[in-house]
Amino acid sequence: MNATYKQLVEAYFTGWISQNKQQILDTLSEDIYIEECYGPCYSGKKQITTWLENWFKRGEVLSWNITEEWFDQTKDTYMCKWQFECLYKEEKGRFDGMSIITFTNNQIKTIEEFQTTAKHEYPY
Repeated sequence: MNATYKQLVEAYFTGWISQNKQQILDTLSEDIYIEECYGPCYSGKKQITTWLENWFKRGEVLSWNITEEWFDQTKDTYMCKWQFECLYKEEKGRFDGMSIITFTNNQIKTIEEFQTTAKHEYPY
């Protein structure tokens, strides 16, 4: 796995936990595109900056732990499963998810997030 890409992803995730807007922005390309797992999409650093400022006013990420990861060198694509926990508008939330992250010029170009429920059931 490309060490730079792994460092970028780790810096992005830890930037959310520490509410370090600049750390997050430093990992992203100018034409960054992010799809959140529940629908909202953001394009370009200007929109990302607005999103971060608004999100940090209302919430905080309590933990965002990567549990599994893969890297496709032919497509410069990093994929990871994670567990996310936050406090947003005074409500605690937790869910599991996955991100597909692409890179350009040693920066994150796209992030696509997918979500699953944190509590899994085994009916049989």
